[in-house]
Amino acid sequence: MGQEGLADTANLHRTHISLLERGKRMPSLIVVQKLAKALGTTMASLMEELEREDVTQESKKSLPRPHSRTKK
Repeated sequence: MGQEGLADTANLHRTHISLLERGKRMPSLIVVQKLAKALGTTMASLMEELEREDVTQESKKSLPRPHSRTKK
């Protein structure tokens, strides 16, 4: 589903969807509810996916970086 289709289904403006997708806006709970309904899922499942992504990103940040070896 494209941004325009999602916006129509969720009864939101396509510009708002674009801003959300790019991280320029934070959705209210009402917007999350509309998006979940439009996507045929629940608010909880949307949040669950975001929480998993945050955990994955945090664990990647905490991994030690390999040291590069230089020839002598």
